[in-house]
Amino acid sequence: MIAALEAGDATQEQVAQRFGVSRPWVKKIWARWRATGSAAALPHGGGPTPKLTEPHKQRLAELVAEQPDATLAELQERSGAPVSRGWLCQILNKLELRRKKKAFGPPSRIAKTSSRNARTGGPSIKGPQR
Repeated sequence: MIAALEAGDATQEQVAQRFGVSRPWVKKIWARWRATGSAAALPHGGGPTPKLTEPHKQRLAELVAEQPDATLAELQERSGAPVSRGWLCQILNKLELRRKKKAFGPPSRIAKTSSRNARTGGPSIKGPQR
C-alpha cells in the first residue's frame, strides 16, 4: 500500500478499493508514514492508572488466608481498598483468591423436609411417568 502511494502509481482512493479499506484510513496511514517513517500501529495509550496497588493486593491475599469466609464488605473495610465490592470480587477472582464460606453443618436426615400441610398432587417418584 505504502509502496503504491510512494511510487505515485495509485491514488488514495484506488489503494483503498484495492485493499478493501476506507479512504480515511489510507489517508491516516499515509500521513503516519510521512511523519514517522513507519505505518505500524501506535502503541496502546495505557488507560487509567489502577486504583488497587500491589500493597493492596498483598493485603487482600493475607486477609483471605487469615479468614477465608470473610465477606466482600469485610475485606473491603479491612484492606482499605479504594474500589467497589463488585470490582473487589473481580480482583479476587483474577488473583485466584477463593473465599470459602463456612458450612453450618450437614442437613439432618431425620428432620422433615416439608410441612404436614404441604400440597400433594405432584408426579410420583415411585413409578414411570405416563
